[in-house]
Amino acid sequence: EKRTDLDHSAENIANFIRSNVAINQSLDGREDSFSINHADDITGFLKLYVNDAGVDVIVTNTNARSILVVTSEKKIITNMIIAPDVVQKTISESAYFARGTLGGLYSYDRYISARPIYYNNGKNVMGVVLVTSDTSDITGFTDVMLRVFVLSAIAALGISILGIGLFSYNLVKPLRQMAQAAKQFGKGDFSIRVSETSNDEIGELAVAFNN
Repeated sequence: EKRTDLDHSAENIANFIRSNVAINQSLDGREDSFSINHADDITGFLKLYVNDAGVDVIVTNTNARSILVVTSEKKIITNMIIAPDVVQKTISESAYFARGTLGGLYSYDRYISARPIYYNNGKNVMGVVLVTSDTSDITGFTDVMLRVFVLSAIAALGISILGIGLFSYNLVKPLRQMAQAAKQFGKGDFSIRVSETSNDEIGELAVAFNN
């Protein structure tokens, strides 16, 4: 579900950016081959989306240079090189999804989904949209499940120990009573009796002892 959401976001943002760019057809393949119309308005819109969805959005050209950045990571800015291997793989495979740091731009792993921005009826690529999200929800879920497992194991162990203790107590109690009665018999006191609490061999021994 997390991947599906990120993939949809990357696809939708790529389409949105494509409809709001100016392309200089004579500069195909160069770093300045396209620019975003109404960049401030587009950035403002994406900020609302980023704050609501809890993701970062980075738009690069085909040379992996950032054109638009909407992220809480202060060291990621416009006009910087963003993970060229990720950008090129996105262009060559038409999609990208992985877990990583974007070449060390993030200090911790994030989910990364990327899509090319096409133009000329899908024949050419002008850039790439990267959408990243932290893994805290998955990590948090894993931590919760681990705690539940550990607590369940502790509870099961405690119940087992309690059960063994009760069983041992019920098993040893009549034997202790018979040992005490035997001592009393040795002193000449034949009035003592032991409890007949079960129908097993211990119970039969108690019955025989009392008779």
